[in-house]
Amino acid sequence: IENEYGAQSKMLGPVGYNYMSWAAKMAVEMGTGVPWVMCKEDDAPDPVVSILTLHFKGC
Repeated sequence: IENEYGAQSKMLGPVGYNYMSWAAKMAVEMGTGVPWVMCKEDDAPDPVVSILTLHFKGC
């Protein structure tokens, strides 16, 4: 789930968390059967996998 909203989500408090949760729920409810990943969210709800992406020159 292309989100990269982690820092902004934290600044907005409950409103930011609600948006992140909505995005995750919407993706999961599509029923694709594949794992979903949400970048830069350390508290993405299950079953969404949360990761922090690292960007390197040339990638």
